[in-house]
This record gives sequence, structure tokens and C-alpha cells, in this order.
Amino acid sequence: KPEKLQFIQGDMGDFLGFSNGSIDLIVFDASLHHSRSIWRTLAECYRVLASNGLLVAQREQYLGMLTSSKKLEQLLNSEEVKNGVSENAYLKSQYQYYFHASGFHTRFIPVAENLLQKLLLPFNGLIYSKWVLIAQKHDTKQIL
Repeated sequence: KPEKLQFIQGDMGDFLGFSNGSIDLIVFDASLHHSRSIWRTLAECYRVLASNGLLVAQREQYLGMLTSSKKLEQLLNSEEVKNGVSENAYLKSQYQYYFHASGFHTRFIPVAENLLQKLLLPFNGLIYSKWVLIAQKHDTKQIL
């Protein structure tokens, strides 16, 4: 129901101005990896999500297991980091850990953005890493 959508600008590292369990869906679009404290951000998301509420993180910055060192070196030398932007990148297993430790069940849907990635899909997570993450609170009866 579009009339129920509400867009609010804020800092994801701060207290979210919503009551406990009042949100059905949280969407991060290429932004969760900018959190200065993924622990605080996920704790707030968990707090405000309703039972059976979902968190979706799409277009996040993942590290491939075989290419992570190179990617982290590029991040450290990026203009964003030089200008004070919080740029983080995680392996899929690290995202799984953070979400699980914060009380979520997670599901990762592989993404291929071009023909080469479609051909290399069996290597997603090794040489490149692209996923849509869907997380649901542990206290729900329905699990993804």
C-alpha cells in the first residue's frame, strides 16, 4: 500500500525515531557498508522491525575471497576514503556473522550484472561477490 510508505532522512548510526516493532521493511540500497558501526545499525534495525519484518540490502560492497586484498587496497586509496567517507567492504561470511549475531536469519541471492558475471556465477564469492541480502528477525515463526 503506497500510502503506508514513509521516507525519512537520518543517520543510520543514530537512534531511529521509530517505536519498537513498528517497521515492516527496511531497504538499504548501496548504503549499509557505509555504516560506521554495523553493530549499532543492525541493532536499531532489529529493534524497529516488526515480527516477520524484513531487511533487504542490495548493491552492497562485498569482497571476493581471492580478490579481497586488492579491493581493500583500492578502497584505502579511494577519493571517498581520502575525503572522510566511511567505506567498508565485507566478505559474504562476515555479513552472515554480523546479521546472525544481531538476531537475524539471512538469505543471499546471487546477482549477475553482466554476461561475464552470468558465465562466472559459480565463482560468485571467490573472484567477485554480488548478492542481495534478505534478513528476517529470529523471533519470527516463519523463516526464509
